[in-house]
Order: sequence, then C-alpha cells, then structure tokens
Amino acid sequence: MNKTRKSLSDTMDAVMAGAGGAESPEQEAPVARAPERVPPMPDGRSLRATGRTHQFSTRIKLETHDKMKWLALHERITLGELLEKMTDLYERERAKG
Repeated sequence: MNKTRKSLSDTMDAVMAGAGGAESPEQEAPVARAPERVPPMPDGRSLRATGRTHQFSTRIKLETHDKMKWLALHERITLGELLEKMTDLYERERAKG
C-alpha cells in the first residue's frame, strides 16, 4: 500500500495559495455558519420524570397495596406521589390535635 503523502511545504503552499486571494474584500471567503440544532424529541420517560430519585421499599398487606394502586390509578398519579400526599395529609391531621 503506497499512499502518496503531501509534504509540509506542499500543504503550506496550498494554504498560502488559497489565502492569497482573500486579501481583496470582494474575494472574501464565505463565513461558515454552524447548522441550526433542532432540539431532540423528548422520550416518554423524560415526560414522566417526577424528580423522585430515592428508593423506598417496605412490606405491606396485599389489600393495602391494591388500595394504593387503585387510588393512584384513579388520581392519575404515581405511587410515589400518592405516598407524598398521604404523608402531607397525615401531618395536617396530626397537627389538628
């Protein structure tokens, strides 16, 4: 495999020849612009992102789990959000006395 390599002087000559014509204003090289970036389409996971990142695992009765899933489904919220709302309600009730 014989690849012809340009010498440094050949490369410099080519660069200088191309730059020589840019001295007059009417022959300026066009300004290269970066193509406009189109933002990526969000995927389903990022649309459902809730900011809840901490794991919480516990054992509960099957009946309690079924109730919580039913409540979350009908409220159209996640189980994590349901747990947060339940905690807030518990604190309010407890503060009443």
